[in-house]
Amino acid sequence: MRRLVFLIVSLVGLSSCGDGASVSQNKAKLVQLCGSELNVPEGVCDCISDTAEEELTPDGIAFVVAALEKDDAKTTELRSKMPFDEMTKSAMFMATAPANCAVNSMQ
Repeated sequence: MRRLVFLIVSLVGLSSCGDGASVSQNKAKLVQLCGSELNVPEGVCDCISDTAEEELTPDGIAFVVAALEKDDAKTTELRSKMPFDEMTKSAMFMATAPANCAVNSMQ
């Protein structure tokens, strides 16, 4: 829970720019980082990645990945070019998607 709160605060407070990675590359990074940084099972991480693709823009996914990587330069650059509502949605995504995916994996 502490990691999730830290991630949310980091996502809202930091910013970054896309590194040219494709959505599929960022989805793969998201799955890997989800398991290593958040200690979430792979199936839940796959769900989070798929949900990110459905709900977020490519910059939004890149923002989440950069925050998980603790890449302050990327998050700062992305934040400066993303509309506020898009950035907020990306930040809130990691507050809701893990729990939703975890619940769905149990059904």
